[in-house]
Amino acid sequence: MDLLLLKLLFINVYVVTSFEHRFLTNWERLTNKVKELGGDSAEVNAEEKWIYQPVDHFDPNVNRTWPMKYFEDLSLWQSGGPIFLMIGGEGPGTPYRFGLIYELATETNAAVFFSEHRYYGKIMPDPTNLKYLSSIQAIYDLVNLLKFIKSDPRFYSSRVVAFGGSYSGNLAAWIRLLFPEVVDAAVSSSAPVLAKQDFFEYLEVVGEVLYKYGSPQCYETLSTRFASYKELFKTAAGIDQIKQMFNLCPQVDFTKKENIMFFFLRMTGFIMGLVQQSQERVAIQNFCNSLSMAEIHSNQCINVDFNYYIKYLSVTHSYMWIYQTCTEFGYFQTGNSGKQPFGNVISVDMYLAICKGLFGPQFSEQTVDMAIAHTNKMYGGLSPNLSKVMFVNGNRDPWAALGIKQSLSAAAPAVVIDDASHCSDYYVQPHNADARMKWDLIKSIVKPWISQ
Repeated sequence: MDLLLLKLLFINVYVVTSFEHRFLTNWERLTNKVKELGGDSAEVNAEEKWIYQPVDHFDPNVNRTWPMKYFEDLSLWQSGGPIFLMIGGEGPGTPYRFGLIYELATETNAAVFFSEHRYYGKIMPDPTNLKYLSSIQAIYDLVNLLKFIKSDPRFYSSRVVAFGGSYSGNLAAWIRLLFPEVVDAAVSSSAPVLAKQDFFEYLEVVGEVLYKYGSPQCYETLSTRFASYKELFKTAAGIDQIKQMFNLCPQVDFTKKENIMFFFLRMTGFIMGLVQQSQERVAIQNFCNSLSMAEIHSNQCINVDFNYYIKYLSVTHSYMWIYQTCTEFGYFQTGNSGKQPFGNVISVDMYLAICKGLFGPQFSEQTVDMAIAHTNKMYGGLSPNLSKVMFVNGNRDPWAALGIKQSLSAAAPAVVIDDASHCSDYYVQPHNADARMKWDLIKSIVKPWISQ
């Protein structure tokens, strides 16, 4: 039975995730989830527009421009109403009817705009060079966009509120921090504002959620299984056994450490995504219950070769996002904690190997640490000096470990929604009574900011 459950877990991970699902960015996962939950009601009839932006906001010798896409929705707007800017994250611009934002927009007669982040759309500042991809360049894009919108006489007196979720939640807080004269208030949802290289807390939260909302037995079963994987990789016979059990492609060389780490990344990947994006706890309970289901077969061998993975990443949106993690944020989700069931195989070394494999040999633990220190100094980490920013997190969200969960001041409050996952306030409706209460609290705080 042990081997059966091991095989079931891996095949479930493979069938459900595949490369295409496992390596979606957080923004792509979020927008997919909003569409899944909202159906046609999630669609917004917004007008697509374009604004030319400098390729580089800081080097006067680079005098090129590129067209940035954004969307405008005036269906709720009335004269004097505020401007809501929904900041796009690490994926294509998506004008969806995000839950709390549109609830608040309806009640305040807001004009809603959606921005697309540089490099994550079809047209890029410079497709051959990622040096112009950074959070600060993106913030200056947003400042230019808002100044352009405000130049329209209809919006002269309109207050501006920035909204964002996950990475774009960072941007919402940071644009208010750096440009309070342009942005009057912000709502920062599920934002990992602290850059950190060894993000071991992520898997700790995943383990806690599985224990609390799945079952203690689920946690222990996974702990036992992952420990047995690690043991199998210690011998040639064990490697042959695990290849047969999971129908791994025979050419994968498990004498290479990075291939073993990638196997574990694939194993944990689905579970990480499940915990992060599940609106209802029943999805977690169903996963835990599935550990005793019948065997599922895969007809195609599963390629867990690290080099194959690198080639795949180079043609996805994840390529750009990984560049930002290597050059600004870290966020490397490792197993370097004993307080989770997935073992300690996944290390910072694997993520550094990804940085090197995709972008060159110049990346090291020291260079990433320097970049992270620069990011935290520029934006303030967990203690930014700002006001009129609402921080929102869910207690089931692993990313909340790097977010602001306690109010910084009366002017920079924080709320944590009970039994809520990543960016749950973006979903079409509040999913429980506490979410409804917290949504109402958020609105009661933000509305006076708009009217002041």
